Amino acid sequence: LVDDCGDRSDEMRCSNHFKCANNEHFLPINQKCDGVIDCVDFSDECNEDCNKRILPNAMYKSFAWLIGSLATVCNLHILVNIALDVKNCKKATQLSNKVQIFLIALGDFCTGLYLIAIASLDFFIFSDTYCFHQFTWLTNHGCSVLGSLNTFGSLLSII
Repeated sequence: LVDDCGDRSDEMRCSNHFKCANNEHFLPINQKCDGVIDCVDFSDECNEDCNKRILPNAMYKSFAWLIGSLATVCNLHILVNIALDVKNCKKATQLSNKVQIFLIALGDFCTGLYLIAIASLDFFIFSDTYCFHQFTWLTNHGCSVLGSLNTFGSLLSII
């Protein structure tokens, strides 16, 4: 960008750049929403156009709540029934089948908990501020625990 007037007044009306919110710093428009923070106030990455959220739209949020709730409730029901019924197994194959179903249900239960937790974080904690807290969240123990829970659930479901 070229400051022809010396006071940047010629830059204010151009559409080929982006102005950082808290200062007079101008960036080429292709540096807006590119995943690299160029403005000290994060305004090039954290704005309405970039849509940085954990769950980017209402469809993802709805499915996370719906599938997470169904997976948690239904698989909890299965886990309780198998735990109460395991003593009635007369043969080793019956017990083996119950254990395998129990592990699959436990894995899906963990994945359901993960989806509910992510949807809750997106709705109650971060909402429109996720972009500003993204680095802190991604390096936080809570994110690691949820990632581990999801990985554990996924691995149990394929055993």
